[in-house]
Amino acid sequence: MGKLGKTDNIFVVYPSFAGGNHLANLIGLCENVEPTWLNGKKLLQKYKKRNSNDAGINTGGMIAHYNMPNNTEANEERLFNWADQFIKQTADGYINLLQGHHHSYGKIGHSFVHWNDKIFDGITNIKWLMIEYPTDINSLCSQRMQIEKRNIEPLEDEKKLYKKLDKPRNWDYSHFSNHPNKLTTLDKIYTMNPDTNAVSISSDVFFSYEGVNLVRDMLRDYFNLELPEIADDIHNTWIDMIKKRIDYYNKHET
Repeated sequence: MGKLGKTDNIFVVYPSFAGGNHLANLIGLCENVEPTWLNGKKLLQKYKKRNSNDAGINTGGMIAHYNMPNNTEANEERLFNWADQFIKQTADGYINLLQGHHHSYGKIGHSFVHWNDKIFDGITNIKWLMIEYPTDINSLCSQRMQIEKRNIEPLEDEKKLYKKLDKPRNWDYSHFSNHPNKLTTLDKIYTMNPDTNAVSISSDVFFSYEGVNLVRDMLRDYFNLELPEIADDIHNTWIDMIKKRIDYYNKHET
């Protein structure tokens, strides 16, 4: 059992273009994680294919949206549409994986308060994994964000939301104050306590070839999950993709 104790559901939250889908892909390689995710060989094949044919290099398409179950039911949609599958997989001894941005989880909270107060039923032992907003303006993560966000209206102040998780943080759901019972439930689920139910990783380090070791150590120490060796090749290929996209932008679009 890892530092965070028993884990049945890992909720991954991250800034846009900070590698959240790739991180989820890596976690999905671990033996104890739900079996809906691609295995290492198939995932590596998809990464290498995109890296070799440069698909989407001129439109920001060097991304890792490969491993989502059904490839359409990502983020909050998984919990909306497949909660029964989560509960069954927990009963079968697997850890479920949900990923999204801050606003994705806000949408789940809004649905819980206004439409479906059963959405968290059976979804217990939730642990959080957050990718921090980059602090090094020269890191690959910072460079990628500057490129991909240039024509996108921000949905939220990500720099404020994804600070280093060095103290408990509770997302602001005060606008649900007219629903005190439901607000108590949201506070319990969405309060992130370091070393109790949450851990964060540096995006600056994650966006490097050494970043796979950061992920491996974090998964082993906090969740008792073992990242297989093939993750190294997958991560290195992803870093190559990110570098290729940044080089293309610097040569063609500046």
